[in-house]
Amino acid sequence: MKNFHKRYHGLKNYFYAILLLLVITACSDGEDGMDGPQGLQGEQGEVGEVGSTGTVAFFYSNWIPSEFANPLPFGVSGFNIESDLFISDLKDNGTILAYVQLTSGEIIPLPLEVPAAGQVYSYTVNDDDQLRVFVTRAEISSATPLIESVRYIIIPGTEQETGKAPAQDFSKMSYSEVAQHLGITD
Repeated sequence: MKNFHKRYHGLKNYFYAILLLLVITACSDGEDGMDGPQGLQGEQGEVGEVGSTGTVAFFYSNWIPSEFANPLPFGVSGFNIESDLFISDLKDNGTILAYVQLTSGEIIPLPLEVPAAGQVYSYTVNDDDQLRVFVTRAEISSATPLIESVRYIIIPGTEQETGKAPAQDFSKMSYSEVAQHLGITD
């Protein structure tokens, strides 16, 4: 029985040595081999139906300097931005987006809530076809406006064709995503 255990341990050690040798020699030197020859070209697929044009007609403003008083008064205050483009049809069927550039340079969509400063910034299109940007201050202490400038983007509404994918929801995108999608450069 002792011979069996010696032989078993000897075979076990021999097996581990072979396994270790295989692992060490199987490792590559880190360099890739040459690429093989190019395969045959596949068959041409069927031509699909021609789709409708995918361009989006839109308008956007320059960055408009903020007209908020400094310091901000307690309560609600704001300013109007006049434009010939704020027509009632756009309010009902189009998309009007407003973005603010903070004093830090960061661009944020409205509405914007800043709890630490006790300020809530928002916008609306009033009956005079003006974009009204306003801030509500809940804190009584003196406050400096955080907004340096405002930009609006207007995307007129279009009739959806049946069977087509829904229109892009720009309100769920960041400013950089909207700008990239529409090709807006600052």
